[in-house]
Amino acid sequence: MRGFYALAIALMAVVATGCASMPEDTGFNNVQQAVADRTGQSVAWVQGGPEDEAVQERIREMLSQPLNAEEAAQIALLNNRALRATYEELGMSQANLVQAGLLSNPVFNARIAFVEGGGPLELGFSIVQDFLSILYRPLRRQIASAQFEAAKLRVTEAVIELAAHVRGQFYDVQADSQRLEFLRQVVTATAASAELARRLYDAGNITELDLAREQALYQEARLALATAQTRLMQ
Repeated sequence: MRGFYALAIALMAVVATGCASMPEDTGFNNVQQAVADRTGQSVAWVQGGPEDEAVQERIREMLSQPLNAEEAAQIALLNNRALRATYEELGMSQANLVQAGLLSNPVFNARIAFVEGGGPLELGFSIVQDFLSILYRPLRRQIASAQFEAAKLRVTEAVIELAAHVRGQFYDVQADSQRLEFLRQVVTATAASAELARRLYDAGNITELDLAREQALYQEARLALATAQTRLMQ
């Protein structure tokens, strides 16, 4: 019977290899490093842990001061819900990688027989394993590993694209704001010019055509200002 227990323990060890737990590393650290190297920005995976408060505090601190393009991009990377959903792809891909490396649980068959004449019990055990699964295990793991690396690259690309998009939007808004200020000055100037033209016309010093021209310039300036304000609010 001692041999039986020893064999049972050995078999349990085999089963344990098919039930390995998934490591905590989901490749997010690789994404963080790649993003830092290529953009100088940092990313955080908000998952409801205590470290999330530090992320929110950093966002509040940046928002309390005038922003530049880099800070606007940084806030977007830390506080974008769509980006957080993209990170979930890493967890799923990494789980597939772990699963690909596991052996399927073996099936145990036991045979107990009495030897003729009342002798000791014969105990026979066999492990039935899917040998094809064992043979294909390295290939499955290789494929899953490639898919995992591809997932990390896709997530990294999504982060970098978002940062670039936010920078572009920031510069667009900044340019629109400067143009808006310029157009306000134009409206003020053309309004004064149109008012002066009206007085000159009333005094008989300019023609009606000259007055209409000045008023048209004033109305065009007002329209351009309204268009710029609408664009800035979109």
